[in-house]
Amino acid sequence: MPIHHQPRVLAALLAFSISSTAAAQTAEPSENAAAADASTSSLPVELDPDRSGTISVEEFKALRRARAFENDADGDGALSLDEFRVLLPSQVPKMMHSRIFRRIDQDGSGAIDDIEFDATPVRAFDQADADGDGELVGAEIDALRTDAD
Repeated sequence: MPIHHQPRVLAALLAFSISSTAAAQTAEPSENAAAADASTSSLPVELDPDRSGTISVEEFKALRRARAFENDADGDGALSLDEFRVLLPSQVPKMMHSRIFRRIDQDGSGAIDDIEFDATPVRAFDQADADGDGELVGAEIDALRTDAD
């Protein structure tokens, strides 16, 4: 898998996170209705911490990083190849796993730290950001969710 395809892998992870987080919030009643009324955002706080009603590229990266590093089983703050493998969709051939990993592991340490992870392009975000304003809203968020399905 060429390096330019690996953001799709990470984006699929985030898009799944967006879908599952939004579904979970919709299924649960708001614990703080007054705060929800004061906010313009209908997105879960996890996706839109500043409650702007949009997902900025920084919010996208932060959630993508948080979801990925949930797989840091040994808690060392970096992803080993084995920890990274679980992020890859099943359709990515196993023989490509280490190649993708090595391209992200820029310092060759055998682990992907948060800086290396954040350096991966956010191509899925860029593609979903139809108007190019650096924020996802409405139909742009729906398009990202659809890509995960």
